[in-house]
Amino acid sequence: GYTRAVIASAKPVLVSLVMIAAYVALAKVAMLFSGSESGVSLIWPSTGILYAGMLKFGWRWWPVAALAVLASHLLVAPVPLTFLPWSIFGNVMSGMVGSIFVRRVYPSAVDRFDIAAGASLLSGGALLAATGALLGCTGMVVAGMSRVDSMAFDALRWAAGDLFGTIAITPTTLMILNARQEERTPRLQNLRYGGKVERSLWVVLMVAAL
Repeated sequence: GYTRAVIASAKPVLVSLVMIAAYVALAKVAMLFSGSESGVSLIWPSTGILYAGMLKFGWRWWPVAALAVLASHLLVAPVPLTFLPWSIFGNVMSGMVGSIFVRRVYPSAVDRFDIAAGASLLSGGALLAATGALLGCTGMVVAGMSRVDSMAFDALRWAAGDLFGTIAITPTTLMILNARQEERTPRLQNLRYGGKVERSLWVVLMVAAL
């Protein structure tokens, strides 16, 4: 009835809010590893949330990704106002580039967990990391947060942080996002790789590995 329709329409909003909260929380953790002069963290697990969202919901999810990046800077990772547009654009654009690549090369990677899917996610993550590092570090130089002579070093740290996020967080996030859909979609039921207990243990272990 009407109530069920309202609940169903509210679920995407709730999922997006939870993912924004997770992005901000992981950004707080990443700030503990921000040891360079420019403030670039060697790990940035939040990227894994953004990448998973783009993979699962498509490029139209970009406003949520932009809000997540904005919230992280406002709440836990302050940056100069001149760099804020660069950070939002760089993170969102890199997520779009990586997810579009995966969706074109191996569209079912979002739902499957096999070697081919892992390879495509890793390739897309590498492309994401390279794009984000280029845009982000360019913005840092323009905003006066970094120097041209240290741009390459900062870019390597940025790319490493993003790649860490895509490897450590994206698969877990996709497993969680697929959990409920799997129960009601016959196509996904055929792609199960283990029982609920086994899958739950893998999620817990991957989160604990951080």
